Amino acid sequence: MKRAHWEKLQLCVALERIADALPGVDRLKCLGTANAIVPLLRSIHRYEETVIFPAYEVAVAANNA
Repeated sequence: MKRAHWEKLQLCVALERIADALPGVDRLKCLGTANAIVPLLRSIHRYEETVIFPAYEVAVAANNA
């Protein structure tokens, strides 16, 4: 989970740097960041669905028992 959070923060940093560079933004940095967004979000969503949400459901069920 720490890795996923760190990767999201790195994406945010990259997006902030792009925004700070406007209007003279480096197009290659934009392209690289854009290409990283979808795979990163898919990976994080998959992790949430397979690890986080099931663990949460078990914890809630145990707490309600």
